[in-house]
Amino acid sequence: MKRIILSCLIVSVCFIPKLISADNHQIEKTIEVGYVPDSPPYQFYEDGLNKGFNIDVMNQIAKNLNLTVNYIPMTQYQSVNAMSSGDVDVLLGVPFTKKNDAIMDFTEPYVTSEISILAHKDNQIEKLEDINQAQMALQLNSLEYEFMKNIRNIDLHASSRQDVSLKILMHDRADIFVGNYFTAKYLLKSANLEKDYQFIENKLIPIEYSFAVKKENYHLLNKLNAGINDLKLSNEYTTIYNQWFDTLDTPMSEKLKKLLQITIVIIIIGVIIFLLSLRWNRELQREVNKKTKDLQQTNETLERQIKKTLESEQTKEQVLESSLRGVMTLNLDGTVLTINHVACEMFRVDQSVIGKKFKDVILMGDELEEKILRVLETKEKHLDQLLNVSEYLEDIEYITYDIQPIYNHDQAVTGVLLFALDITEEKKLQEYLFEEEKSQILIQLVAGLVHEIRNPLTSIKTFVEMIPKKIDNLKFREEIATHVPREIDRLNKLLESLINYAKPKGDHSETIDLSELVHSSALIFKNNIENKGYHLNLKVEKGLKIKGDLDQIKQVLINIILNAMESIKQKDDKFKEIPTITIHLYHQAENNIIEIIDNGIGMSVETQNRLFEPFYTTKSEGTGLGLGLSKQFIKENKGEIFLESELNKGSKFTLVFKRWEQSDE
Repeated sequence: MKRIILSCLIVSVCFIPKLISADNHQIEKTIEVGYVPDSPPYQFYEDGLNKGFNIDVMNQIAKNLNLTVNYIPMTQYQSVNAMSSGDVDVLLGVPFTKKNDAIMDFTEPYVTSEISILAHKDNQIEKLEDINQAQMALQLNSLEYEFMKNIRNIDLHASSRQDVSLKILMHDRADIFVGNYFTAKYLLKSANLEKDYQFIENKLIPIEYSFAVKKENYHLLNKLNAGINDLKLSNEYTTIYNQWFDTLDTPMSEKLKKLLQITIVIIIIGVIIFLLSLRWNRELQREVNKKTKDLQQTNETLERQIKKTLESEQTKEQVLESSLRGVMTLNLDGTVLTINHVACEMFRVDQSVIGKKFKDVILMGDELEEKILRVLETKEKHLDQLLNVSEYLEDIEYITYDIQPIYNHDQAVTGVLLFALDITEEKKLQEYLFEEEKSQILIQLVAGLVHEIRNPLTSIKTFVEMIPKKIDNLKFREEIATHVPREIDRLNKLLESLINYAKPKGDHSETIDLSELVHSSALIFKNNIENKGYHLNLKVEKGLKIKGDLDQIKQVLINIILNAMESIKQKDDKFKEIPTITIHLYHQAENNIIEIIDNGIGMSVETQNRLFEPFYTTKSEGTGLGLGLSKQFIKENKGEIFLESELNKGSKFTLVFKRWEQSDE
């Protein structure tokens, strides 16, 4: 028994390490290869099989290196994550980009292709210059996407797969397709659509495909580079290439030919010096490859930058000269950098002002210069400002201008951008329409006044005519004592409202704290509102100030709150929620805004259209001048009033005033 146990132990000691070593060796020779199956004929998944040029190249290299390959189809996003996490050892068909270079190392390129532009033959796009304003289908986060996204006036329709992008073109949802030349050709041939489409640009961008490994995995990287070089120098590469593509003049690219010539020279030299420089030769070959790659990348980057700069300059020139506004840019010293022809005509100068001080060549008083200095100091914008220039220019009276800072990529102010627009004709038309509107309002006011005065006068006249006949009638005397004073009071009330409506505005402008004004106006009605069972909701932002007449604006708030209470009263029996009046004060950009909102009876569209007309009212005892007077007060205080209302849902009055800061003094 002891002998048997001893024999088992000896066998275990002899064979188990070998088995473990064999398993470990097998694990080391199996690699996980990920690929994105959307680019036939390079790599795709069909009928349960991994197919394509890249697959065959990888299989041949794996065979030569005695490696076992396990292919994993995945999306582009998954492939990047899988490489980062180490779930795959190799990625197929990856072009070199800065973004990929941060997380991967790349082998020598094993195939070169071109990014091309494809369009339907019936499309009017026939050459590269015609793609302006075109809708472009292409793959997201690809080399062509990074190139095309910097070009202006092109609508990019990006998808996660190259074959999906081509289908977008086939379904007429894009004007052109930008992608790999052989992939587009293969998919068109598969769909029997080659005769319907044409390549308007075959060689837009050169693209080289490599294998990618995890960063600093030099052991696997060197193995794959050796496998690629050996494959390219054999007939197997030509066989694989011709199987998937049309023709191949030589299995080596032009670049590889040059490298081969250098290699031959190095080999001759190495033979002459009796192979003593073999190591130096290999180092030199690697250095040449690296320098060639760096030089190519530098050249491509330089070409892109030159093209981008030219396009940027041309676009800027077109924008400046096609603008209907005068456009001028200044540097920090107030020197004119650019000026378009509209600005030249407006300010009576020419292009010779470029390089000169603004204050020396543009004579428009001190306002523009002061605003420009303020922009440079505070970075604030001055938008839609009005300036009377009649004393400086003969045929222009008014211009509007915008002044805003120019920032560089570090968000530092580098100058000022000035827009100017001649609005003389528009201003004259405004004044003409304003006079027309005043005439219409006057006619309407007179007609309403006649109507409103006639009714009480008719009642008084009737009673006066009946005095001789019924003077002794006690009941008649009681009626005349009751009705005549009432009609006289009605006339007096009408005349007082009319005087308030028509009287000229006095100079009562002062700085108004809107939060205090809203609180004081609401306080007048607080007890009355709460006694009626209504809810008063105040949302007031503090510190908001305007310039205006305090009494006028307070009268407007009182009128609107009274209307809100009346609206709620008319809906008393229809409420499903708490009757509420909300007053909201807040600021937005350069404006202070007051909103008075109620959930009362609301108004019809007809009532809303006539609400601010003199003598128009829906109340039995109203004069119809309250809201008309309110609108006039708001206008006199350089504000605006807006109304939104819906029957049985409520109304919202919005008052908009320009903000007033202490610096505005």
